[in-house]
Amino acid sequence: MRSAKYELIVLQPRRDLLALEEVASRAGVHPDIVHRFIEFGLIEPAGASTSGIMLDPDAVQRISVIQRLRYDLGVNLAGVGVILELLDRLRERLHRGYGT
Repeated sequence: MRSAKYELIVLQPRRDLLALEEVASRAGVHPDIVHRFIEFGLIEPAGASTSGIMLDPDAVQRISVIQRLRYDLGVNLAGVGVILELLDRLRERLHRGYGT
C-alpha cells in the first residue's frame, strides 16, 4: 500500500483593503501626501482596483509614524525611509525571535 503525501498550506485571511482616499482621511492628511509617500517608497500599495490604489489598513498607523518623524523630529523623507526600514527589520526580528 502506498501512502499519500499532502502539503498543508495555511492561509491567513486577507484584511479588507482601503482606498487611498480613505487611508488619507483616517490619517488626517491630503491624498496627495499619501501619493508622495508611495512614490518615495515609504508606503507600499497592497493592490489596485478600478477605483484606484488600495492600501492595507496598517498604512494609517505608518502615516502617523511618518508624520511624527517629519514634524516632531524634523527628519527628511530620506531619513524617514531609513528609520522605517530599521523599524521593519526590528519588528520582523522580534516576530521571528532572537535566535535567528
